[in-house]
Amino acid sequence: MCEKLFISDLYPCECCAVQNSYDRAIKKIKEGEIDPVKVVNLNGEYLVTNGCNRVKATKDLGIDKVLVKWRHIPKQEMRSFEDALNLHRKYKGFNNYDIVKDEDERKKRTNEQKKDLFGINFKNLKDKLNNINESSHGTEKK
Repeated sequence: MCEKLFISDLYPCECCAVQNSYDRAIKKIKEGEIDPVKVVNLNGEYLVTNGCNRVKATKDLGIDKVLVKWRHIPKQEMRSFEDALNLHRKYKGFNNYDIVKDEDERKKRTNEQKKDLFGINFKNLKDKLNNINESSHGTEKK
């Protein structure tokens, strides 16, 4: 079942759009191809899990509502969606959703926002966790 929600009530699951994807979304919307975006309801707050570029494009074209399709997620996946919502709540949803030139820039921006919110450099987190795990088993990496 689909319904329309105000864009101001939505939060993106990522920090920015890549220019070529955003341009495609603008073109499709202007041609009348408006597919619903997938949204998760997290205790009354709405996280877009698929279609962030379409939401940004719709907003930039001066449209204040977007067609959404509700997505139900398993309980074990809830934490990652809640983390995404916490991150983008701080950045005011789609109000600060930027457009970047390429995927590398998007990854860099995402890492910077996570570091700002959580105080962690996620780029090296996996290595640090591996070192902690190995040191707790007596096989610390040098």
